[in-house]
Amino acid sequence: MREKYCEADLNEFKVNLFPLPAPQIDKWSTEHIDLTETRIKYHYQTYCAQYRFKLLNALVNEFKPKVIVCFGRGYGYIEEFKLAFWGEGSPASLTEIEIKISERNIISVLSSNYATKLIIALFLGRNLTADRDLKEIAENIKNIILPDTVGFQSSTCL
Repeated sequence: MREKYCEADLNEFKVNLFPLPAPQIDKWSTEHIDLTETRIKYHYQTYCAQYRFKLLNALVNEFKPKVIVCFGRGYGYIEEFKLAFWGEGSPASLTEIEIKISERNIISVLSSNYATKLIIALFLGRNLTADRDLKEIAENIKNIILPDTVGFQSSTCL
């Protein structure tokens, strides 16, 4: 993965808003406490918002990507994505479009006249339709990024 997402001359970059995995508030373990020096997960999230998100926003301002694709657990992270990639305050003329992928999956496209577009999709998990849904999400993202491209083929790697 390092070769694909962490080279300076590539068009892709992968990063986690909150790099320590702890999907639920009650899953904050002794190891998390040792690494973050806090017993409360919320303090870790606040630290990331104050320092890590500012770094991510500075990178967006420097490199000016057209689109950032965000995956998260539920739409509770939309505000965190906006803060991390757009900084304080929402851009002017903000629009949100929802695209229904399946009964369980919807992607949201947040855009403005001058800001990087944010495409937000839920984690698909391990359900029977995940592969089909992932291909549909990829097709929709391709159409958002390259709306005038005809005959472009996308591939999905799992």
